[in-house]
Amino acid sequence: MTRTFLETIVNARRRLGEAGVTTPGLDAELLLAHVLKKDRAFVLARMSETAPEEVLPVFETLVSRRSKREPLAYITGEKEFYSRLFKVDPRVLIPRPETEGLVDAVFELYDEKSVKHALDIGSGSGAMAVTISLGRPLWRVTATDLSPSAVEVARENIFLHKVEDRVALVESNLFDSLQDTKYDIIVFNPPYIAKASVDVDPEVERYEPAEALYSGEDGLDMIRRFTGEAPLRLEHGGHLVLEIGEGQSEAVENIIDNNKELSLQKIARDLSGVERVFVVKKSGGDG
Repeated sequence: MTRTFLETIVNARRRLGEAGVTTPGLDAELLLAHVLKKDRAFVLARMSETAPEEVLPVFETLVSRRSKREPLAYITGEKEFYSRLFKVDPRVLIPRPETEGLVDAVFELYDEKSVKHALDIGSGSGAMAVTISLGRPLWRVTATDLSPSAVEVARENIFLHKVEDRVALVESNLFDSLQDTKYDIIVFNPPYIAKASVDVDPEVERYEPAEALYSGEDGLDMIRRFTGEAPLRLEHGGHLVLEIGEGQSEAVENIIDNNKELSLQKIARDLSGVERVFVVKKSGGDG
C-alpha cells in the first residue's frame, strides 16, 4: 500500500503523540529524513509525493523505538550543538541547547586572539571541548571524563571535527588523573539531578547514563566537590564556568560564597529564563 510523505508522517505523529512524545510531528519528520539520508526540508517539500516503499519498514522500526521514549538523538546517532553535528549514543549524555550558554560565557571572557589553556570536566561527547577549540583555535583544551566509553565517543568527535592536535583527552574523575597543571578556565556541566527526583523525562531516566545525571540527595554533591577542588587547578584570576539545574541558583551561590578563593562574577539565564550558567573567578590565594 502506497502512502504519501504526509500520510506517513501523520500516522507516525499520531503514534508518537499517544506515547507522550512532546514534539511528535517534528520527530516524525526528522526520523523520515534520517531514513532517507536527507534533511527535514527535503521531506517538507515533498508532502504530496509518494514515500519510497523500501524505506517504510525501517521508518516504522524507528518510530517504534521513539514511541518507547528512546531519545531521538540516540536513534539517529547525532545531535546538533552550536550549529555543528556530533556523534552521540547511549554511552554519553545528549548535548543540550542550554549547555551552549557555557560556550557563550567562555567566548565572552576571552577573545579569539587570546592564548589560553582550558579544561572541560566531564566532557561526555566532547561537544563543548570541540566547540571551544574551534572558536578559539589558539587555545589548548583538555577534556576529561570518568567513563572510558564516553572518552571513546569524545575521541570520535575530536577527530570528526579535526581538532585532535589541539584537544587532549584524559580519563579522569574530576581532577584525579590530571597532572598538577593549572588552567586559565575550567568548564563543567555536572550531574545535578537530585537522587530522589521524580520530575525526570522517560527519555532521560530510561536511556541516558545515570552517572552523568544524578548527584546525591540534593543534586549538588558534585558541584560541592568541584568548587572545593577547582581553585587548586586554576591560575590566579582564572575562571570557572559552571552549569546548574533549575532552582539551584541560591544554593550554588551559597556554596561559592563559602569558598574564600572564589567570587561569583555573573549568572546567565538560558532561553527559558532559568538561571543556568555561573561564571566564577579565582580571586583569593594562589592555592
